[in-house]
Amino acid sequence: MHTIGRINKSIYSCITEDIVTDEVIITDNQLQHILDRHPEVYKEVTDYLNDIISAPDFIIKDNNTIHCWQQIVPPPKKLRPKRTLL
Repeated sequence: MHTIGRINKSIYSCITEDIVTDEVIITDNQLQHILDRHPEVYKEVTDYLNDIISAPDFIIKDNNTIHCWQQIVPPPKKLRPKRTLL
């Protein structure tokens, strides 16, 4: 089990008012699920977990769990200036 961040309870109050803690955890099984079923985005998703829980696009309640999603737009790659020799 890994702590990945803290939530703003007011964002998630639309699902339930009974949120006991603001700590968000992810289990090894959940990480393995991402790796097994979505290997192409594993690194990106794990890098953005705190951002996803802080500002989710969608929130769904499921058996005492909240699932949240966010469209991830990676930052643009840095462009190197083109040099021209005169």
